[in-house]
This record gives sequence, C-alpha cells and structure tokens, in this order.
Amino acid sequence: MNQPLWVNVEEAQKTRVAFCKGLLTSSDFAAIEECTRSILEHETLLENNQNNASHEGKAAIILNKTSTNDMLSQVCPLVLAKILRFAKNAAKAEGWTAPGGVLESVGDVENFRVRTAERWRYDIGGGLTNQTHFDHGSLLTLVSTLNDGFEGGIFCTGQDADGSKKEHRMQPGDCVCFLSHKYHNVTEVTSGFRHSLVIELWEGSTPN
Repeated sequence: MNQPLWVNVEEAQKTRVAFCKGLLTSSDFAAIEECTRSILEHETLLENNQNNASHEGKAAIILNKTSTNDMLSQVCPLVLAKILRFAKNAAKAEGWTAPGGVLESVGDVENFRVRTAERWRYDIGGGLTNQTHFDHGSLLTLVSTLNDGFEGGIFCTGQDADGSKKEHRMQPGDCVCFLSHKYHNVTEVTSGFRHSLVIELWEGSTPN
C-alpha cells in the first residue's frame, strides 16, 4: 500500500477552492443524522473520538471507524457517492492530478480513499482559529455545511496566490473541495450552532 503523499504547503496555497452549491439535500442531512445517532448508541463522544477531550465549544464524531462498522458507508452510501464524485470532478477541473499539477505524482483520483469522515458541531465560542491550519498527510478535504440559523462560523481559506484570505459563505448543502495542505479555518460561532461534514481523502489504507 502506498504511503500518503506529503504535498508542498506553499504550492497548495496557490490553488483554488472548488465550490458546489446544494450538493447535499434534506434527505442527505437526515441520513447523516441517522448515522450519528447509530454511532452514539454504541459509543460516547470521547469513546468515539478522544480528541473531543481537548475541544472547546466544538465536538467531532468520526463516522467511518471500522469499530462501528463504518457507519458512513452503511447508512449514507449516497452521501458518500456524491462527495467522492464531486472530489473527482474538482480534481479534474482544477488540474490537480494532471501533468504539472500539485498532485501529479498521485495519479488517478479514483484511487483515493476516505481517511476520515467527521460530523462536527460548533457551539457558541467554538471555532478553528489557527489561520495556518492544514490537514497534514491527506490529499483532498471536503467540507459541507449541514444547517443554517447560526452567526459566525464562517469557513475561510488562504493564503491564495495573491496572498489573500477568502471567506466562503456557505448555505446548507453547499460543499467545498480543496487540497488538504491549503490553509483553512473556521471563525468563532457567535450565536446558534454550526453543523458540518468534513471528509479527508488520501492514498493510505482505511483507518481503524
């Protein structure tokens, strides 16, 4: 099995973010909620994801653990298929895996696997404020917004080729796809709560 590719972080900043409006529907939201409920019937938040112990104002439920029979693919196969199709189309449209592209040595995006799939909840004060955060070791990251009715919680990326930071105003069902080594963050939620689905793809084996 090939090891994950380490992408040049500086080169990743120069790439664009692919945006798909309304990729997920209300039935997809319901499937994700059912997946979440099924997992929490067997595990607590900490049993599912020990990182939740250090999270403040936010929590993540891992949806693709083999210990819970990879509930994402079991309960949400259509959601997963939509996400992977969008990733494939984005990689082709942006030329990420084409000759001269940042992921040229990776080859066909069809070989990418889900490294992790997480359903996040951000409460008031929760955010990802490190503006140079990136997903070390993954290849593509996809973020979908699952609800509205909150303030703050804006998904941002940067630095772009022109040195700017960009805010992505996402509505429920919207999805973005970008190179995992591109900086990204979430501003603090100031009212309500924010739900999102985050999926990282890589070349490595399926996680436990």
